[in-house]
Amino acid sequence: MKLKANDILLTAALTVLLPLGCSCRSEQNNFVWEKQVISGIKYSHLKKITGLGPLHVHILKIDLKNSKISVKPELAGGIIGNLEKTSDIAARNNAVAAINGSFFETRKKLHLPIGLMIIDGQVVNKSILERTAIGITKDKEIIFGIPKTKGYVMNLSNNKSVPIWGVNRPRKNDEVIIYTNEYGKTTGTNKFGKELIVNSKGSVEAITQGNSKIPKDGYVVSLHGWSRDFAAKIKISDRIGISYDLAGKWKDVDQAITGGPLLVKDGQAVHKESLIMEKFRDELLAPNSRTAIGVSKDRELIFVVVDRQRPFSIGVTYDELSEIMKEAGADNAVGLDGGHTSTMYINGKIVNKPLTRAEGMVSNAIIVKYDGWKSALAPKVKAAYQFVYKPPSEEMIEALKSGAELTPTTYIPRPEDFGMFGLYDIYNRVIKPVVPASIARQLSSGL
Repeated sequence: MKLKANDILLTAALTVLLPLGCSCRSEQNNFVWEKQVISGIKYSHLKKITGLGPLHVHILKIDLKNSKISVKPELAGGIIGNLEKTSDIAARNNAVAAINGSFFETRKKLHLPIGLMIIDGQVVNKSILERTAIGITKDKEIIFGIPKTKGYVMNLSNNKSVPIWGVNRPRKNDEVIIYTNEYGKTTGTNKFGKELIVNSKGSVEAITQGNSKIPKDGYVVSLHGWSRDFAAKIKISDRIGISYDLAGKWKDVDQAITGGPLLVKDGQAVHKESLIMEKFRDELLAPNSRTAIGVSKDRELIFVVVDRQRPFSIGVTYDELSEIMKEAGADNAVGLDGGHTSTMYINGKIVNKPLTRAEGMVSNAIIVKYDGWKSALAPKVKAAYQFVYKPPSEEMIEALKSGAELTPTTYIPRPEDFGMFGLYDIYNRVIKPVVPASIARQLSSGL
């Protein structure tokens, strides 16, 4: 197979991007560029030639058996509800690599992560939406599944307790919510509840009505409705206990982040049933930029980011993403947020091509740290590949004609979309491409 001019330019650009230890090989309908980032971490850039056009896939493999390597989720700005670029989260934490993390809610600019999130053994977020999470124990064992949680607040003076409904999210009617300093400076709640300000020793320092200041070394228990009866029997200096248990092996998890859907389980693609069970909307199923995380049988963690920017890279469906994860060696894998947030960062550079040509803002990211690592202060280089407008080829026009995802669809709310807050939520919706006006005119004229 002969390399085309664009392939030669791509190879040359990647040589600039990955100057040391980079190898390039050609397989049937595929081109692969590889680089050893550091011992135990390897990056591969795969270009696949498909019937609908080229596809660019970025794969990072991380050997968890390497004692110098650690992997964890990290919040944007270190606070629930912030937005930040994946690259900025990584650089701020001196990470050797990173990918974008969980889906996040965007209603009223809350930007809250969806699902369970654990950082360094502390539950920093828990919503009621059940989707597949990935957990990492202190021994670097990887767990996939939908974790079951059970939490209680207990008055240690009389052993009375109430259930915890959530962590670091807005409080609804008759709920008990725990707020930690990852949520911000205050709870932001209304005056119709009662809140216990608890210090690091578990003692109640103050009892307020709402919008309480969150102590740096403690937390706030916010109670509403019937749960206020529990607070009525509590006095200043009383001791409060928190029990927040995860079932099964999840109780040993030190780091966790929620994604969805589950793509691969024990080597088999299971995305079809997972999409239904995890309540993914139809509008999220069209080909798009995608991010996923998986693990091989020999404890190699696998990050994958797939580009979508027509005509350069056509993107993938969850069906295709499942196959890519299997081909990459994943025995178990789960999807993460996608679309304009899909990002892979390695040593100071974004190695993929973001959907909107600019790195998207995220609520959180998954970072890879390496003991003794110092981020390279290399000068900025041109992207590995650049979009250059050319008149559409006949092949592209045919692909555009047959594509079901050419224009944004009107979204119709469904019962299952009444999610975390008991009302219609719009999560960060995957951006769908719009046909450029010049191409649309050619299509309408019969080309």
